[in-house]
Amino acid sequence: MEDNNTVNNDANEYKAAAKALDMEDSDMQDYMSLMKDARFRELMDKIEEENRAQAEYVKKQYTMSKIGALASVAGLVVIVVTVLVLVPQILVLIRDTTAMVNQANIVIEQINEMQLIEQLSQAVSGLQGGVDELAKIDVETLNQAISDLASVVEPMAKFFGR
Repeated sequence: MEDNNTVNNDANEYKAAAKALDMEDSDMQDYMSLMKDARFRELMDKIEEENRAQAEYVKKQYTMSKIGALASVAGLVVIVVTVLVLVPQILVLIRDTTAMVNQANIVIEQINEMQLIEQLSQAVSGLQGGVDELAKIDVETLNQAISDLASVVEPMAKFFGR
């Protein structure tokens, strides 16, 4: 009896649905006879269950989509904040590094100048040593030696016809 009540209740619901769908009475009669068939009823229940499962899956998909969108927005916010905070600091770091490199270049130039001055000083010291050696030469003795050499070479030059 309970099955009949269930079928009758369902039939009333389907009549209302048929009325809403604007079905004719003959179509409704066919539909009602199908609803009384147990196999048909079982298949309809399976379809309804699958529809519920699909609806639940769609809800889960929608929830996961919202979570994914929120995670994307949060990631974007983190990136924007990071860029806004780090870029000025990076620019300051680059400016300071450039200043340090310029100072290092100046120091290197000064070191090179000091090395050049040291090399020039060593060269002047070497020249001073040469001048000192030239100062030690006895010019009179050198002139006498040149005269003696000229007197020895002159008779030989005349002999050879020069």
